[in-house]
Amino acid sequence: MMAHSETITLGNGEWDPYQSSTMDGFGYASKIVTEAFKKEGIDVKYNFYPWARALDSASKGKVAGTFLWGYKKEREKHFLYSEPILDVSYVFFYLAERKFDWKKIDDLKDKRIGTTIKYSYGEAFDKARAKGIFEADDSNSDETNFKKLLAGRVDIIPNDLDAGLSILRRNHKDEIKRVSYHEKPVRNTPHYLLISRKHPRAEYLLAAFNKGLAALKKSGRYQEIIKASRNLKE
Repeated sequence: MMAHSETITLGNGEWDPYQSSTMDGFGYASKIVTEAFKKEGIDVKYNFYPWARALDSASKGKVAGTFLWGYKKEREKHFLYSEPILDVSYVFFYLAERKFDWKKIDDLKDKRIGTTIKYSYGEAFDKARAKGIFEADDSNSDETNFKKLLAGRVDIIPNDLDAGLSILRRNHKDEIKRVSYHEKPVRNTPHYLLISRKHPRAEYLLAAFNKGLAALKKSGRYQEIIKASRNLKE
């Protein structure tokens, strides 16, 4: 029999569509975290902060933890890392009317690719750019890249898959059917829940979350949450 439920508070932030105070279930990553803990009898409340404050509040034990964060070794001093909640995947978006396929970086030869200033799309991509294998067309924002794509000014754009779909739904709803994306990732980065080492039951919370996350995946509910978020027809 499951013990009486307890409630913890986690530091959250704004990263549409993963996390947002204005979205259903606070975004799909928040849904995963909520439901994983719920399977182990733990309810979750969220405090929304600017990202730096979320990390600081968790490191000081003001909240039990925070998410989504990539891995940095120096954070291990203050946090326990969960199993990955999800991979943030960068993929190529393209116009459906212009067929596109790629298997290796050399397949991008002579493509005009919309990129965002100061972004890295992975070591292989960055090296190919430096060698001039393709033409990089820089913009100040991901949104500008999507405008260029829809106008036919670039052939493809690399973008965080989920954030890219969110931009299309929010700003280009009437043209969303014109855009497709290639499932092969340019770059994959695992993101985690960080549990504060200052929490008196840090090890317990970590184990509970990892167990609940595994159960969520086994049941198919995890995949269902992600699929719903990535449905371009919604």
